[in-house]
Amino acid sequence: WTASSWAGKAPAPLSSLKHWSELSNGERGAAANGLGYCQATWDEHQHLEAPLAVVVKDRNEEAMAERSAPPAPKPASESSRAGQAWAIGKKVMPWLRAVVQLLPANSRLAIAAKAIGAFADGVAEGAAGAVAVQGVEDVVYLDDSGSMSGTRLGRAHSLWHELAEQLQANPTRVVKFGSHKTVLQHRTDGVATKAVALGWNASSGGTYMWHMIVEDVMRAYSPGPGRLRVFVVTDGGDTHSPAPYNGMQGMDPMMRELKRRGFNVEFHIVFVSDGIAEAVGSLLGLRSGASRDLERYRDLAQATGGGFLHLSGSESEAQRDAFLGGVAGSEGARASAGALEDPRREYERRLGDGKATRFDWYERLPPPK
Repeated sequence: WTASSWAGKAPAPLSSLKHWSELSNGERGAAANGLGYCQATWDEHQHLEAPLAVVVKDRNEEAMAERSAPPAPKPASESSRAGQAWAIGKKVMPWLRAVVQLLPANSRLAIAAKAIGAFADGVAEGAAGAVAVQGVEDVVYLDDSGSMSGTRLGRAHSLWHELAEQLQANPTRVVKFGSHKTVLQHRTDGVATKAVALGWNASSGGTYMWHMIVEDVMRAYSPGPGRLRVFVVTDGGDTHSPAPYNGMQGMDPMMRELKRRGFNVEFHIVFVSDGIAEAVGSLLGLRSGASRDLERYRDLAQATGGGFLHLSGSESEAQRDAFLGGVAGSEGARASAGALEDPRREYERRLGDGKATRFDWYERLPPPK
C-alpha cells in the first residue's frame, strides 16, 4: 500500500497485477496454493469498481455507525460460518507466510501476499482480543535475526520439529522476531510445524526481544488463573529494545512488568551457539560473552519453573530428551504446583552456592514439607 492507494487516489496493489493468463506457472502455483486464488477470483481484482482500501474504509465507517445502535441478533448459521472461516484462515496463514519467503522480495506477488498477511494480523488481533490465561497457553518466540543463519538455523530447525511434536495439546501462537516481530501462526490448537519452519529463515535483521515479549504478551493475553508458557529460541542478547530492556539485563524489567501485571509465566529457553568456537575458547581458558549469556538464560528458565537447553551441536541426546520431556510433561504431570517446583528448587540450590544470578523479582519457594 501507499498513501495514495489507501486514500483511493490510486489503484490498490492487487488490481495492478497481471491477469491470470499472464502469470508464469510458478506465480500461478503460488497464487493458487499459497493464497487460495483461482483464475476467476484473481482476474476479478482487475475489475473492482473501487480500490480495496476505499471498500475497507467504508465498511469500517459503517461498522462504527452500527456500534451506536442496539445490536441485532445474528443468525446462528451466519455466526457459525464466520467462526469456521476464521478457523480455516488461521490454518492457512502459516503457509501464506512460508510462500512469501519463496518469492522474490520485490515482486508484486510477494508485496501483495505481505499486505494480505498484515491485514489478516490486524483482523486477528481485533477479532480475538486479549485471551485470558485460564489453563495452559503456549507462545513460541523464534529468533530470526541475521546471526541465526547457517549452522545455527539448521540446528534450531532440527530441534523445532521435535519441540513442535510436544506443543500439539495447548492453544499455541508462534512469533518470529528480529528488528521487528512477525506472527507466523495465530493462536490455535496444534502447530503448523513445516509452515513455521519455512517462514523462519534468519531474515529479520537485529534482535528486538525483551520489550517485544512484554508488548506481545500484554496485547495477546490477559492475566488469569492459568499458566503462560513462553518458549524462546535465540543465539544472543537483545540489541534493539529501548532502555532498560536492552542487553541481557533487559530480562529483569520484562519479568518485573509481567509479574506486576499478574501473569504466571514459565520460560523454556533454547540457547543456540557455535560449538567449535566455544570448544576452542574453553581450551584457551577463555570465558566468552556467549557463556555468560548462556548462564543468565538458564537462570531465567529455572527461576520461572521452565527448562533450558544449550544447543551447540555437542549436546547429548540425554540433554535434548530431558528438555523435550519437561515440555511434554508439563502438559500433564507438571501442571501441578508441586511438579513445577523442581527447576526452581535447583535454581535456589545454585543460588545458595553462589552459582546463579540473583534476580530481585524472584520470590523464594516455601520450605519443602
